[in-house]
Amino acid sequence: MEDENAVYTADIGPVGNPATTHLSVPFPRHPPRLSVALFWAQPGSKPWTKTALEKKIANKERGLVSLADPTTFDDEVRALLEHILERLKAGLWEAWISKYGYDLRYPVRKKEESDEQYKGRVEEYNLSAVGMAFMRNEPEELWARQVTEMFVFAPYGGTGLFTVGVQNDQKVYEKYPSVHSLLVACQHLSTYIALTRGIPPADISPGLDASPMAGSSGFQTGVTTRPNWVSAAPSTWPSQDLAPGDCFAGDDGAPNRDKFAHIASVLRRWPLQRNLPSNATYKLQWFDTGVLTSQGDKVTQDHGWDSQPPNDRLSAAFSQAPNRRGFGRIAEAKNLTDAVTKASNSLPLGFARLVLFHKDGTVRYVSALLPMWFTDLRFYISTYLWSLRNLPADGLVAAWSIYGVNGKALFQEVLNEAQSGPQRSAGEILQKAGATNDAPLLRELAVVTSEPRVLRANIKTTEKWVSVTPNQTGADNQYGEDEPQNTSQAPTDVAEKKGAAQHRTWIPLKLPASGKRRGGWDFFIQPAYADKELRVRDLSKVEQQKAEEQAAKEEAERKAAEEAGKPYTEPKPSKPKEPVIDAVEVIETNPTQCGVPYFDLTVKTPSGDTTFESSGAGAGEHEKSHQASS
Repeated sequence: MEDENAVYTADIGPVGNPATTHLSVPFPRHPPRLSVALFWAQPGSKPWTKTALEKKIANKERGLVSLADPTTFDDEVRALLEHILERLKAGLWEAWISKYGYDLRYPVRKKEESDEQYKGRVEEYNLSAVGMAFMRNEPEELWARQVTEMFVFAPYGGTGLFTVGVQNDQKVYEKYPSVHSLLVACQHLSTYIALTRGIPPADISPGLDASPMAGSSGFQTGVTTRPNWVSAAPSTWPSQDLAPGDCFAGDDGAPNRDKFAHIASVLRRWPLQRNLPSNATYKLQWFDTGVLTSQGDKVTQDHGWDSQPPNDRLSAAFSQAPNRRGFGRIAEAKNLTDAVTKASNSLPLGFARLVLFHKDGTVRYVSALLPMWFTDLRFYISTYLWSLRNLPADGLVAAWSIYGVNGKALFQEVLNEAQSGPQRSAGEILQKAGATNDAPLLRELAVVTSEPRVLRANIKTTEKWVSVTPNQTGADNQYGEDEPQNTSQAPTDVAEKKGAAQHRTWIPLKLPASGKRRGGWDFFIQPAYADKELRVRDLSKVEQQKAEEQAAKEEAERKAAEEAGKPYTEPKPSKPKEPVIDAVEVIETNPTQCGVPYFDLTVKTPSGDTTFESSGAGAGEHEKSHQASS
């Protein structure tokens, strides 16, 4: 058994000197892998990382949320929304410091220590360990974390074609860092990796590509601000001195590159120092759309260590690419810290909707359509997935359904929002862009669930959906422990289905339609209902409760009459009513207040203030429509 007090420093050079070491790795067993940590690390694993709801459950002050009792339905919805918001606000640092990330160790807790005392000792302990040096201010690591959070598990497809409707990715790239795409193929991912390091869009116009492209200034050699492509001959590989942001590209040489064309980029290097002695070695961590796993574009992910080229992962993946473009070296970042700040402020070109449902698909709650940003916070597929892990609920599944911008008008409105400062709701943005229920200007791209798994669109010449579950990103036995709590709940259905919106067959939502409001998944994308939420309660229990209350009232009246010596007249039996199975409440979030920021469109938090103080729920007007369903 490993010593919990052990500090692993290895021979990585002086702490705090990024010129001679890459501080992302306290010891070189494995690099930080967010794609693994998001599935396997445990949120709320320490007393101070638990949400308010988790603490109440741990202290037996309340039970898990079930949404089964109609009398506590609204309170339970609010408690679960507050829990999810706490996770979103906290970000991914707990995943990053887990053993699947930086593997920071904790001292053994003393029995007499309070939570605060232990937390303070943990912080002091890790400040003295090599692992904490980089976490505060090491620019390369700030960048690696930021770009991974933005694009891990990203849906696969053409950035320009499916965002602005033209096959010109530069139309989207040139608006970075104001906005960035959710949908990336390998060339778009490598381009954004360069952009997030501070390379101006014009300097790599029209973007990096998976193979030579006629007329592309991005492939000119000898230009310091553009990628400098060097020999792809395998005999030269050991001498290539690659660093974060550099890439490798190649294709099958066919006229249309229809069988194989790929580009992958370096995310981390250990040690970071370049121009090492000829007998020295270094390690690389690649980031791509999944081809380096030799399974195709299945999962956009960060990989494990590779030795310097040639290495097994690169050699195997590009064995189908006799027409190798070679290694691309991008310009050295001039101010990486500033580039990371700009990346962290970039608006994702998308919106998300939360749904709570029972395992049979019966919907209980659907949030308003929400921008993937709130004040100074930016949310990604990674943060949405983490917010649902270890959901404190009984019999409920939570899912975020994520939609990308699909059209020039909506693209321009999100760009306007980025440039003026985020203020408008999704409904206001969509209305200004001219979206209608028949032309919503949105495209379903991904669904993340609490089970946990990620469903992502893969759009090439045809569309298919890919299911990503824990074992597909890395078996836990690589890290020396058994499968942790709740990953065993992940579905084991087929990993891929052809056709648009196939997540609907994986998760067949039961949500009744009413009037113009469509049911099931179709409701989610209706702009007319973008600023509305749905709450679905079982009114049969409400009716039962009313009957019990009436019976108790009558019994109290009978006893009072009996004690007073007065005659009591039994009430006439009422005509039996047909049971109402379900009621769907369409609640307009403005002016109705649910009291939970981000989910409540009436809560306006000043820009720069992310404390999310809320005065609580208010009683507003809302529209109700009831419909019986079986």
